[in-house]
Amino acid sequence: MRKVLVFIIFFFPLGVFAQSYDEGLSHHQLGAEGSTLTGDGLTYSYIFDSVYRIKTTLWAYYQDNGGGSSNWTGSVGLELQRTFITTENTRFYGLVGGFYFSHGNKNNSLYYVPDSSNFASPYISTSLEHDFAAGFGVGFEVMVWKHVAINLAVSFEYAGVTYNNPYSGNPSKYVGPGIGGGVSYRF
Repeated sequence: MRKVLVFIIFFFPLGVFAQSYDEGLSHHQLGAEGSTLTGDGLTYSYIFDSVYRIKTTLWAYYQDNGGGSSNWTGSVGLELQRTFITTENTRFYGLVGGFYFSHGNKNNSLYYVPDSSNFASPYISTSLEHDFAAGFGVGFEVMVWKHVAINLAVSFEYAGVTYNNPYSGNPSKYVGPGIGGGVSYRF
């Protein structure tokens, strides 16, 4: 019951102060989102018409730690949306989607041989992590200003993670609920 009350308290003011959808706006929407179904990152949505949309989520990051050590992360997600109900300032929609995430870590270090205190040889360790998810759900979008919208989505998903290094962790699978939310600018 507390979650429902928090939801009402959070979304009631947004509905009161929300702006109406402007059908004269273009078919493009940029934003940022965090989602267990479609990943985290920057989003681009193409709005085909008042019913159908497609949204992509992208994230890429690389860090050179010096000495041949580095970290990199990449994520790509895709979501197809079908609008069920549109009011003056809100939209309720269904979605289906998924994402793929990959993270790599490369470490260069010196490995000292126990028998000889002055002998060192280079040692390179690498680890890779691959995550994925696929599923379906429903979402709610509110126009808070003329061009700015926020959204919240809940989903049911199948997700998993695998590692190439046995010391990093065991592969795992997950089937269950997920959540996501974001903010976007329509132009």
